[in-house]
Amino acid sequence: MGTAPSAADRPDVGGAGGASSRLVVWAMAGLAALLLLPAFLYSIRTEFALVDDMADWQVVSGWISHPGLFLGWCRETWLTFSPGRYRPLFELNTLGAWVLWGPRPGWHHAARWGLKLLALTGFLASLRLAVGRDRAPWAALLLAYLFLFIPNQPDARLAPQEMGTVFFLAWLNLVVARLHTAHTSNLAAVRGGWLAGLYLACLGLSWAKETNVAVLAWVTLWFLGWSAAHRSWRALWRTLPVALLTLYTVMRVATAARSAEYGVNAFTWVSWRGNLAWLGRELLQTGTSWGIALPLILLLCGLVVSMLRRRPCPQAADGYALFVWGELAGLLLMVSVSWLQVLRYWYPLVPLLALLVALALSRLHGALTARRPVYAEWLGGGCFLFVAYFVVCNLHAFYAQYAVQEHVRTVEQAVKTDIGARLSDGAYIFVHADQADPNWEFIQSLKLYFSDYLPATTGAELSLAVSPPPAGQA
Repeated sequence: MGTAPSAADRPDVGGAGGASSRLVVWAMAGLAALLLLPAFLYSIRTEFALVDDMADWQVVSGWISHPGLFLGWCRETWLTFSPGRYRPLFELNTLGAWVLWGPRPGWHHAARWGLKLLALTGFLASLRLAVGRDRAPWAALLLAYLFLFIPNQPDARLAPQEMGTVFFLAWLNLVVARLHTAHTSNLAAVRGGWLAGLYLACLGLSWAKETNVAVLAWVTLWFLGWSAAHRSWRALWRTLPVALLTLYTVMRVATAARSAEYGVNAFTWVSWRGNLAWLGRELLQTGTSWGIALPLILLLCGLVVSMLRRRPCPQAADGYALFVWGELAGLLLMVSVSWLQVLRYWYPLVPLLALLVALALSRLHGALTARRPVYAEWLGGGCFLFVAYFVVCNLHAFYAQYAVQEHVRTVEQAVKTDIGARLSDGAYIFVHADQADPNWEFIQSLKLYFSDYLPATTGAELSLAVSPPPAGQA
């Protein structure tokens, strides 16, 4: 998996210049916390959504009231190949959230924020392992800002499967980065804790969302190839659980795909090209500003060139960077082939891209430090300007994701309050039971709110009718 990192891979930022760089980085970290605060406040004020959240509550409340239903779901999910979505982590996460937080939406949203910050911690730890402890702080800063402020934040709502994907991607990368350090690059010799972490991360990805099968396939190929190259039977046996999990996930996702309707389209070359162009505009920010896109593209190209130039004697960081490239390519292929152009679907690509950009910046920092330390200081200044420009260009759209969700749920809450007051006064309010109505899901959720959710959480006995009032009744 490569030799120990060179000085260029592990750039030293010691001395007065390094101390000033660290001070600026810590100041920028504090600024990031201040900039995130309005989004967090919007988030914890956001009510449950009628569509999705009420239906999710209905499922998990049934499991809580009747454990046999939950056991039946477990059997159907893991012991059969039944059609339908395969994302059990989402259902389990929703169940845990309702058990822990109950009907308090602010706590649910705060937990999503915690999950996101834990994922960021995992990616930052991966970067530190790859490029050296307490070194190249600008790379960590760039990774954090790209991850936190790109205007694609599924945690603005409560039902994103992509949050689980990103969380387990973070810890998978932490384990693999650890395996690529100088003293633990041998999978056959890695300690049990890190090996268990690898298995747990892969299991989480298998359960999080169907697209993650591409990452699992890449992990399997990666370690099988390493085992074969080093002729290590012990490493091969340790790879076997990942290979079996990947095979099971492929079979499970294939079954789900035969009945897939939600979020996917039939594959065509035209749609694939359109999706790739759309992903390029959104992910690389070419649709926002070429002042953002061009530095990102140059850094990524520079990373590839530097990896190729060091063949056939790659450094340990090269192996880890190649692994991240494989993750990104696999998920990009899955998202672009048939999934609709929905913003949150490509969210897992964000931290992987940010991680590669950070690895590239760290490598450039090391190369400049080796030439003249002042060049590294100039690079830090350029990084500061880039981050500032990135935030200025994206902050409005970033806040809008949280503000729009909060506003829409506030309007929904006002509608529910008004209907509840009228029902309490004896009014006859009905909804049409017409599945052809484009608002059918909303109507069903509204009825569920009054007929089931309110009685269960507040004791209020209110119910919407599903037919027009009798003749002569107001």
